[in-house]
Amino acid sequence: LNEHGIPNVEADVTFLDLGEQDDARKEVLRARELDPLSPTICTAVGWVHYLCGEVDTALRELNAALEVEPGFAWLSHVLGHAHLQAGNSAESEHFFRKAVEATDRAPFFLAGLGYGLGASGKADAARRVLEELRERAREEYVSAEQMASVHVGLDDSNAAFEALERAVAERSACMIYVAVDPQYALVHRDPRFTGLRQRMNEGIRS
Repeated sequence: LNEHGIPNVEADVTFLDLGEQDDARKEVLRARELDPLSPTICTAVGWVHYLCGEVDTALRELNAALEVEPGFAWLSHVLGHAHLQAGNSAESEHFFRKAVEATDRAPFFLAGLGYGLGASGKADAARRVLEELRERAREEYVSAEQMASVHVGLDDSNAAFEALERAVAERSACMIYVAVDPQYALVHRDPRFTGLRQRMNEGIRS
């Protein structure tokens, strides 16, 4: 696990980035066979389905994981994303807020809430979250990628790319997810993403 309580799943993300969705699914399912009661692994199964665009399956797996560990912050966070993808804005906000409350407003989860609020049309509330993240960044590390995710929710592609370029420069570990996460669809369809992705890959290799 990293400092956010999130599993290090670079192998799964690499498979997805290469378009090898079946391999990503096999990896997490194999892990669940070995440890079926792990809330981290159960959440990872739903998360990979979410990343593959299989929202109904993701929600089914994530709701099952709730029975294992309903208070797990990363599970709530992923449920927020999955419900948002499914068009369930009220449920999405509920779970994003639950993750924020469970972690004393940790920046990673706060950014998820900001993204969800912006994508749900609550721009003023999302901007308040963005300002909180900026204030927190004066006292502690806040990844520029987390700022970018809120800008994406606000449909501000220019600000999102500026933040992502900063994240590349600071070699943010979160950047490994940008190429495969559906929340970054705004970025993926922008012509600037080709150059950004090249710089991301160069940063990973160096």
